[in-house]
Amino acid sequence: MVALGKRGRAYPPLPVTATAWWKGAVLAATTGVAAGFALTVEASPLLGLLAWAPLFLALRGKKTGRAFVQGCAAGLLMTLISTSFVVSSAAAYFGSLAVGLLAWTAGALLVSVGVGLGCALGCRLGRAQQQEPLLAALALTLLERVWPQPLPYPFGMTLVTCGPFARGASVFGVSGLSLAVFLVGAATANLALRLRNRAATPSHKAEFAAVLALASLLVAGSFAPSPATERSPLRVRLAGSTNPALEASASNPANSEPPRIDLLVLPESTFEQTLAAEDLGPLVETLLGPKRPAVLVGNTVRDDDRSYNRALLLPRGTEPPSSYDKRQLLPFAERRWLFASSADYTPGSTRPAMSVEGTPFATSICYESLFGEQTRTDLRSSGGTFLVNLANDGWFSDARPIEAQIRALQLRAIENGVPVIRAARQGVSVAIAADGTVLSRSLRGADLEVELRPRVAGTAYARFGDGPLVAAMLLLAATLLLGWMLRTRTAERRQPSVGQAGVL
Repeated sequence: MVALGKRGRAYPPLPVTATAWWKGAVLAATTGVAAGFALTVEASPLLGLLAWAPLFLALRGKKTGRAFVQGCAAGLLMTLISTSFVVSSAAAYFGSLAVGLLAWTAGALLVSVGVGLGCALGCRLGRAQQQEPLLAALALTLLERVWPQPLPYPFGMTLVTCGPFARGASVFGVSGLSLAVFLVGAATANLALRLRNRAATPSHKAEFAAVLALASLLVAGSFAPSPATERSPLRVRLAGSTNPALEASASNPANSEPPRIDLLVLPESTFEQTLAAEDLGPLVETLLGPKRPAVLVGNTVRDDDRSYNRALLLPRGTEPPSSYDKRQLLPFAERRWLFASSADYTPGSTRPAMSVEGTPFATSICYESLFGEQTRTDLRSSGGTFLVNLANDGWFSDARPIEAQIRALQLRAIENGVPVIRAARQGVSVAIAADGTVLSRSLRGADLEVELRPRVAGTAYARFGDGPLVAAMLLLAATLLLGWMLRTRTAERRQPSVGQAGVL
């Protein structure tokens, strides 16, 4: 039986057609491989934008369990490909290939379950109105914010600093870029479905309008200038050398040429061995002498029988020192959880205000560069006008994790509208402008001297955090609900009476 409407036009029911299991597996694997390579440094922005479309295409009509399996498979492949450097890096750190493989596998499994849950939620909530791709895009963006990830590469961080639209992070943050990637994938999947079977695919004009509006906001955020007030420039030296070269790297008296150094940044693990907390400051004072500039030094210290990964600021003159202890500890390296021991580090609990020449700044250590909300909070609470990141790249045999951290710091600069500098031991030191542009970078293990221009910026993300992103997601969810209600009411009105029904 087929219902007949006005003028004898047939309105066939809208079937929920699911792809065959093997086609779904191929599509999920395609997304996993494409997203994995899109997370690498050499990837094309176009690959990142389209990477999720095959998986979203496979979700149409799927039951929750099968959608979960397909999402897990895609997430597992994506993470294994994009974080393969974890094996060699962890093996170099622990001296054991087995531990490296364990860390790599555990992280990949955790991320894959998160992606699977997002796909399952999308199918569960969107199957009735045939909007599995868009609902999965919303679910994945939400889970990206709350799902624990040992190495926090967000599920949709395929855009990151690739392409011209990364500056949209100044409004929506990194998760806004992820949402943009997911929406492009969902829109591409819906378009492919409509072209394949027009009669069985409902019109989604309201949803298309919402996606277009959100994309317009991202584009506007990419090119809209953010108001800023620049401070007096600072001369900064970023030391990439290790302890033997410390004196030569820092010897620059106040009356010498080239121009004097306002701040000397010594990287994480400067002295390579753990020191007593009370000995770190006097040791730097002894090595650098009375004419030293202000110094920010990173090293492991022991305080009250606890180990801390500490950044210590020694101002010029008689000002008291201040310190910051790393809060986001590296899994399996600084904190072992199930295999906890006395060698584990203790996370810090305070956000001390640091300043040089009266200019406040915020500090992060190592992979804390990947935590956007923490950086935003630290800059806001301290009134920071720039961000300093201390790192130790000595145990990275692969350049990919170094480049990944630099890309993350570019996003921190864009989000908060402040310049960022990175001093890395046996690694790459960089200076990044407030718009995310890399101004200069050193060779591996070399020093870098830069003129830093601190600024007080007012990006939307710095002021409101995830507020704009939440508002955009609520708007999109409301539009999806409204579109579904309108289609349901229209379908009810088109239902013919019993006398109008016909048999073909």
